[in-house]
Amino acid sequence: MTIELRQDLNIDCLREAQRERQVLSVKSFLEPSSADTLSQLLSDHLEWSVSAVDEARVPISISAAEFASNSEARSAFLMRADAGDPNRFRYLYGSYHLMRFHQEGRDVGCLDSLVSFLTSHAFEDAVSRIFELDVSNADAHLASYGPGHFLNRHTDAVAPLNGRRRAVAFVLNFTQHWRSDWGGLTTFWPHPGEPGQTYTPEFNSALLFRVPIDHSVGIVARSAPHRLSVAGWLHEGA
Repeated sequence: MTIELRQDLNIDCLREAQRERQVLSVKSFLEPSSADTLSQLLSDHLEWSVSAVDEARVPISISAAEFASNSEARSAFLMRADAGDPNRFRYLYGSYHLMRFHQEGRDVGCLDSLVSFLTSHAFEDAVSRIFELDVSNADAHLASYGPGHFLNRHTDAVAPLNGRRRAVAFVLNFTQHWRSDWGGLTTFWPHPGEPGQTYTPEFNSALLFRVPIDHSVGIVARSAPHRLSVAGWLHEGA
C-alpha cells in the first residue's frame, strides 16, 4: 500500500500563494485512493491515548481504554489537566505518537505506509518547493478530537533539537463530511486577541504553514464524531 500526493498538485501556484498569505489550505492533497485508505486506517482500532498538559506544562496521557472504563483514573487525570491558572496553555485530545513509536521499533502495522509517505522525497520536496526552504525529518502524530476535546492557542515553536528546528507545520484531515457547527475548527491568530482565518477540517485537505504562528483548535461538540487528522512538522537544519 502506497500513499501518494495528488498527481496534478500545482506546486508553482501553491508557492505563489504562500508568498501572499501565512497559511495554505490545500484541498484534495492526496490521491483519492490514498485519502480513503488513511481515513479507514485512522478509523480502525488504534491504541489511542488521551493527552493533555499539566500546570507545569508537562505532557500527560492515559490510555483511551482506561479513560473510558476507569472513572477513578479518569477523574484523577482530568483534575491534573484542569489544575492551575485558567489562562494557561491547555489541550485535551486523543493521540497516537506514530513517528515516536516507529523510531522506537514498535509495530505500527499498516500505518508504516504513512511513515513512508511522511519521510518520502516526494513529500519533503513538495513542501520544500512550496515554501522555498530545505525541509526534511518529519515528526508527526495522529490526532482524534472527540466531544469536548480542544487545543488552546500556541505557536508550535520549540527549542531546536540536534540542530533541527521546526520550519513548516502540516495538518492532514481525514474525517468525511465534517460540519462546521460541530466545532473542531482551526483558527489562526495573526494579531494578539484578534482571531483571523478559520478552517474547517475538510476531508483530504491539508493546512500548511510556517512555524511559528498562533493557532488553536476549537472545542468539539458533544454530538460530533471524532475529528481525525495527521499533524506534524518538517524541519530545517542538520
